[in-house]
Amino acid sequence: MKTIITTLLLFIVFISFGQNEKTEAPKKTNTIILLKEGNAEQILIEFAQHLQDNGYSIEKLDKDLLSLSTDFKDYKFSGKAVLKIFAFVRQLESNVKIEIKGKIEISNPYGGQVPYDVCNCGLSGDARKNAFKTILTLLETYSYESIEFLEK
Repeated sequence: MKTIITTLLLFIVFISFGQNEKTEAPKKTNTIILLKEGNAEQILIEFAQHLQDNGYSIEKLDKDLLSLSTDFKDYKFSGKAVLKIFAFVRQLESNVKIEIKGKIEISNPYGGQVPYDVCNCGLSGDARKNAFKTILTLLETYSYESIEFLEK
């Protein structure tokens, strides 16, 4: 009996450690929520630095409203598209909530850009889905306590 309980506990520990590396978001999700311990303003600056370390330039950082947005950046897609990331930070007692969204613009063959919200929707080649996966990949190297997905 002791062996079975020990084996089950080890199995649960291995499963919980493996969940942080690759996270699957539900279909139609367009908002990522991270929870992290700390001070909201410090977390906002830390997240901005993480984005900069990964090639994004910060367009706007508002310490009063605790929000940031990046400039548009090219991302991996079969056509010509650019991604812009928005983050909103809120203090929740000892935890900080980071709400992350994205917008893309796809080049129109007839001229101009066509804007879309980033979401985990469409088929595997969909630009919105590819941008959502790009944000998730970016978060793989960022430290946080938990992740949630919302459809807003």
